[in-house]
Amino acid sequence: MSTTLNASTIPLTIKHGDLILQPIATVIQDNIRASDIPCRYGGEEFRIIYTDISLENTIRLVDKLRKDISLIDVHHNQMAVGQVTVSLGLPMIPEHADNTVELFSFKIQG
Repeated sequence: MSTTLNASTIPLTIKHGDLILQPIATVIQDNIRASDIPCRYGGEEFRIIYTDISLENTIRLVDKLRKDISLIDVHHNQMAVGQVTVSLGLPMIPEHADNTVELFSFKIQG
């Protein structure tokens, strides 16, 4: 049985550019389990594939991730950039896709 049957991905759309990609990647790495698969997907988007996890537990992990990202302190030229925000989506197999290829390419509307 594939562990991807209960997988979800989270596209993270970052609004502050390259300056915060590394701190966000660090927060993601600090907030995933050994079985999760984090990926950079395009310029300012990350995807995390969570395996063998319920929707409720995924929501808990994603909420902690969102909170930790909002605490990132980014400065440019000795000036604060502002609070880092992300938009999140939780497409799931089989609700939004039939397999991991479709799941990975799923785009949350809105």
